[in-house]
Amino acid sequence: MRYVSLTIDQVDQLTQLYKSSPDHRERQRAHALLLSHRNFSIPDLADLFVVDRDTIGRWMDRWQDWVKQTQPTLNLQDQPRSGRIPNLTNDQKKSVVEWVKQGMHRTRDVAQTIHERWQKTVSLSSLRRFFRASKLSYKRIRRSCRHLRDETAYAFFKTELGALRAWAASGEVDLCYGDEMGLSRQAVVPYGWQEMGKSDAFMPATPSGNLTTLGFFYEDNRLESYVLSGAITSDMMVRCVTDFVSRLTKPTVLILDNASSHTSAFFKSHLAGWRSQGLMIQYIPAYCPEPD
Repeated sequence: MRYVSLTIDQVDQLTQLYKSSPDHRERQRAHALLLSHRNFSIPDLADLFVVDRDTIGRWMDRWQDWVKQTQPTLNLQDQPRSGRIPNLTNDQKKSVVEWVKQGMHRTRDVAQTIHERWQKTVSLSSLRRFFRASKLSYKRIRRSCRHLRDETAYAFFKTELGALRAWAASGEVDLCYGDEMGLSRQAVVPYGWQEMGKSDAFMPATPSGNLTTLGFFYEDNRLESYVLSGAITSDMMVRCVTDFVSRLTKPTVLILDNASSHTSAFFKSHLAGWRSQGLMIQYIPAYCPEPD
């Protein structure tokens, strides 16, 4: 029966590979050699690693070749195989990944840029495979206006918000966030059974009586909510905030965005009265939806 005999230094080298190599095949081969040194037979190793006995034998042959050559660095990874030469060099692949991370999200845009910069043609399917191999995923991208915001004002507001949270944590005040959302009672794209090959079915478009939900969400996860008919207006907003103020139990800071219903002259005319009742309103900087 064939076994591998290892010196103490060789055991240390293989143990280091088995524990820390990023290549799982190299870890597997190092582990098999260590077990062979402990008198695990080739059939046992083949069953353990779910490979052929000839494969275990090749691993041992490769180990013996390395021992004979006395190379300083042990390498049990797969050897380069025959195949088509890659279109992109390693440096170019790194550049492509950086393009995606910096905002070039469409496959066609990447392919066009590769052709313009390096005069190389890479198919879209090849790029998609490369993206998946590079730990990139294809998913929905959120639209945002953050590129329009004032970063200095945003940084200052984050500091101010941190102070408000600490103040709320002390129990002296409450901190809450207000926002509204429109809801439609009609499906955007209605689905229904139809005859195959025909697409003449339709549903009449009628007013659905849209709803608006307005919520005041406290830092401690309490929620005050209102359901209104139609789009939100300054008058609706004033009535809801006035009702909200009437139930406050301690001074409260309300964070609002810059929607027109929050910044109109009619709405702002009530700020002084609400402040006298214990409600202070803090606006977030423009184009900064994250804190809202």
